[in-house]
Amino acid sequence: MRRCWLHTVFFLALNVLSLQVISPVPGEPASTPSIILNNVRYWPASDYTRIVLDLSNPTTYTDKYLPDPDRLYINLENTFIVGSIPSVDIENGLVKQVRAAQNDKQTVRVVVDLTGKANYKIFLLTSPDRLVVDIYKEVSDKQVPHSPPQKSSAAKTPTIVIDPGHGGKDPGAIGKKGLKEKDIVLDVGIRLKRLIKDKIGADVVMTRETDIFIPLEERTAIANKKDADLFISIHANSSRREGASGAETYLLGRATNREAMDTAMRENSATEKSLNELQLILTDLLTTAKKDESLRLAHYVQGNLIENLEPDYKINNLGVKQAPFYVLVNARMPSILAEISFISNREEEQRLGKSKYRQEIAEAILDGIIKYIQSTSSLAYPKEAANISAR
Repeated sequence: MRRCWLHTVFFLALNVLSLQVISPVPGEPASTPSIILNNVRYWPASDYTRIVLDLSNPTTYTDKYLPDPDRLYINLENTFIVGSIPSVDIENGLVKQVRAAQNDKQTVRVVVDLTGKANYKIFLLTSPDRLVVDIYKEVSDKQVPHSPPQKSSAAKTPTIVIDPGHGGKDPGAIGKKGLKEKDIVLDVGIRLKRLIKDKIGADVVMTRETDIFIPLEERTAIANKKDADLFISIHANSSRREGASGAETYLLGRATNREAMDTAMRENSATEKSLNELQLILTDLLTTAKKDESLRLAHYVQGNLIENLEPDYKINNLGVKQAPFYVLVNARMPSILAEISFISNREEEQRLGKSKYRQEIAEAILDGIIKYIQSTSSLAYPKEAANISAR
């Protein structure tokens, strides 16, 4: 009887503690959920830092930039910290420190201490919920390029980031015969890496080379931190529509049509509501130069996917489209997402299962990259690459 009574007291205590964390704030509607700031993550570079605030639920926020000393603060409304979150010392030449504390009973304040003037962009992502803060060195209007920065013949070897989608606990789309998107795109990505190094001589960075899970915001941060010249995300498509087939290539933007939105919802693991909210701020997240270059790259890759595969396969050309893909948000270089085939289509799933087809897809993407490089004077690359004629 005593043991039973102790257990009851124990569980009641746990319930009281949990209520202190998740109960609505007094005076707020009973349906208002409390939000927990769980963690602070970051990816630093000399002129760029991405900070991610991991949350238990969606939040609303206000932000303000203050000078002397330069700092940014973000107020997370109806948000709480359980215990404490240690200050994060970064000191990368742009950000000194990130601090988070309970500002009042209903607000968590996050302060980003800076070394000097900086620009920043903030956006919310879902599934899981997190707030992303991208901080850049301030650039004057005279320094802002309207096209990719010119590089001399002595410039560094270009860097291309290949991003095989999904991985680890996230299998991506699964075909009717059990083929997993994460496995197919990893194989294509590794093949593309070898081709780029052999045929172009560029530096290649893989966001993953094994079956591991990488959050979407980390993939873009890897490319930005490496100061990459191109970002290529590789995916296999899926649709509820019977008979959907073909290849399509995306750049970041407002969804071109209903199917583009459906594809973004699946790849982002997000709701339509959250994507519509992201679309509202895309104008602030996109620059004309970056969008134009991404569009050119997308057309070259899409054109070669169709041109290279058409002779041996019936390929439906779904064209170049726009959609709000999380993985492309705030990439600082031309960036695209290629949907190489429909894994939900029985015939295309069978093709994707064959090594020959995956190699041909990798070669087609390579040819698109080569054509883009050859048409872009700002990209310096080994001289022998200029002598390669894309098939």
